[in-house]
Amino acid sequence: MPPGQTKPTFLRPVLRALAVCLAMAGPACGEQIDGLHLLDIQLGSQKSRQAHQLASGGYELADGSYQSFRNWYSTKRPELSFLLLSQMSQNAAFIWGASTGERGEKYLIQPALRLGLLLQNEIAKGTYFSISGTVVLAGGLLERSCMADYGQIAGLQQVNCRLAASTLPPQDTLSYLIRESGWSDSRLTVSLEKRF
Repeated sequence: MPPGQTKPTFLRPVLRALAVCLAMAGPACGEQIDGLHLLDIQLGSQKSRQAHQLASGGYELADGSYQSFRNWYSTKRPELSFLLLSQMSQNAAFIWGASTGERGEKYLIQPALRLGLLLQNEIAKGTYFSISGTVVLAGGLLERSCMADYGQIAGLQQVNCRLAASTLPPQDTLSYLIRESGWSDSRLTVSLEKRF
């Protein structure tokens, strides 16, 4: 994190809940803590993996040196995300969580807030119908462009870093920059469960 920049305030309750959970360790982490349950914690994400897949490859520059994509699409601080559940009643719970985001030289994954609801009803003895949905606010994956010097042919041009050595005109490569919304990670789940 750059100097002078503070952590987003919405992460504080998540980090507090995580600290309590980790202090308890083991199976207690999944048990109720004042109506709060830890559903998931992970280092890295689908968007993180998507960005890291771009790290393979590279091309030769005009001076004969090799430009690898590895440093452009890797990070020392992978995205960390938490998902928690707050019980509101026997049949309803609030789902919430957050992620820290991730930054590499040529990409950015925005921090995200995840909000959702779980509703459950016993429709017959031991048979439960449930529906849950979560939406993701922010959390987009954005790829950055480069400035490339094409010499006397085209001069200095903004270009998609990965496609700078392709046969496409520099301005056409910009349409291949990744711009993926965090909304694509939103989920709706319906389930029918029989308990014996």
